[in-house]
Amino acid sequence: MACSWTVVTPPSLVVSISSLAGRGCRIINNQPTVAAVTLDSNITPTATEISNGGVVVLMASTTSSLGDLRFFYAEWVPVVTPAIVLSRSTVTVTEEGSRESYTVRLSYRPTGNVQVTVQASSSALVTDYYFGGAAYWGIPAGWYDRSYLNFTADNWNTGQSVNVRALADDGWTDEQVSVTHAIVRSNTVSDYDGAATRTLRVTVRDDDPAPAIVLSQDTLTVTEEGSREWYTVRLSRQPTGNVRVTLQASSSALAIEDYALPNPFFLRPAGWYPFSVMIFTADNWNTGQRVHLRAQADDGWTDEQLSVTHAIDRSNTVSDYDNAAPQTLRVIVRDDDPAPAIVLSQDTLTITEEG
Repeated sequence: MACSWTVVTPPSLVVSISSLAGRGCRIINNQPTVAAVTLDSNITPTATEISNGGVVVLMASTTSSLGDLRFFYAEWVPVVTPAIVLSRSTVTVTEEGSRESYTVRLSYRPTGNVQVTVQASSSALVTDYYFGGAAYWGIPAGWYDRSYLNFTADNWNTGQSVNVRALADDGWTDEQVSVTHAIVRSNTVSDYDGAATRTLRVTVRDDDPAPAIVLSQDTLTVTEEGSREWYTVRLSRQPTGNVRVTLQASSSALAIEDYALPNPFFLRPAGWYPFSVMIFTADNWNTGQRVHLRAQADDGWTDEQLSVTHAIDRSNTVSDYDNAAPQTLRVIVRDDDPAPAIVLSQDTLTITEEG
């Protein structure tokens, strides 16, 4: 694409600088000063456009009696708005995981220095870069804070790397945070005064489990009047205080029991006792508490599908576990009674005639 210029017909020759600038042209030299040139009214000026090593030379020539020749040099540049350019618009990082990187550059060459700040929206998000070490600066190789970037007329188009990593927090949900890039106007030439702030969206994947009740298994099989079967219950993450979990069987035929050792404090002897509540603390949250099930006899003769529901008692639990969903153990009860049937003592009998 070449620069264009405006020629006004005689008696004057005018090169319009404004039209050059509006089409993305920048004058780098002109000889003599661009101005209106008075010509013989019978002469029609001509314009010649010549490509010369990437620089467009625009020459206005006339055939006046004076042999007048006016010319200037112009350089074509893209019509762009001064801007900060990011190589990516979004990145995803995991807490305590590896770094993700992107680059920052400028949209076009400035006439001097341009400084860009790099600011994370959360202290849990770290922006840094790797420095290879140089005796001149007296700092060793390693990772250093990346809080600003400096661009010049020489490196404006070279992307400068920024690395993003996420620190661990006490939460368990993914987060949407950001890194903002803005011009430091006090340390930047006026070319970039109007450059808009650019934002990188960052999704932080949390590496911690959500608060939940955890069962050692999801199905258990017991036999009527048979031996007890057991499973364990624990929490998924450490609470900030006590967590109370209730246990509720779907049928009175299913007994939830706990074996209590002799303990004067509770004033009860060793043996099996009904078990309907579990208490977890910040110390024992990850230790599975054992629950025993046994099925009592009934009048039926078919196997049954029952369950035990485990739910948070919110009135007696810290808010960490307010949204923990109930967990259900499926229980298959094998019946020990035979189905109704006619029973023969034998299936074959032999007799003798007239015997």
